[in-house]
Amino acid sequence: MSIKPNALTVFLLVSLLTTCVTAQTPDTSGSSNYGIAAFPNIMVPMRDGVRLATNVYRPAENGKVVEGKFPVILERTPYGKDTDVYYANHWVNQGYVVILQDVRGRFNSEGTWQFFRDDINDGYDTAKWIGSQPWSNCAIGTVGASYPGGTQHALALSNAPCLKR
Repeated sequence: MSIKPNALTVFLLVSLLTTCVTAQTPDTSGSSNYGIAAFPNIMVPMRDGVRLATNVYRPAENGKVVEGKFPVILERTPYGKDTDVYYANHWVNQGYVVILQDVRGRFNSEGTWQFFRDDINDGYDTAKWIGSQPWSNCAIGTVGASYPGGTQHALALSNAPCLKR
């Protein structure tokens, strides 16, 4: 018996299995155990004026933000950005900035959520915003499974700036 998957099945399976697109390895300049400086609920503007709630976690030493440019790990999720802080706990101490974002219309973000409809443009706009930040070295990797895996595919389709492939 031969089973032929359709495109939606393949897309959903790949989305479920997606875990990480690798950003470049950070230059930690001898330090590999940073603390975390949290900046919750930064409202990042999209091209249509809707603002998406975004938590930014940056490397810190002795309670102060470490200056310099760092690679970024991004997750865009409809499940609540505040529940995935474990990404920050793991990646920030290794020299990455971690960005957790509520997708459009979910939790603290503005707008109306429409299943995957706005994720290409919103992902692009988020990547563009990240690349413009003084702490970004313009190397973005992504994490997430299930719907956040789908946002990674949408971001890749957008040909976003700074996205590492």
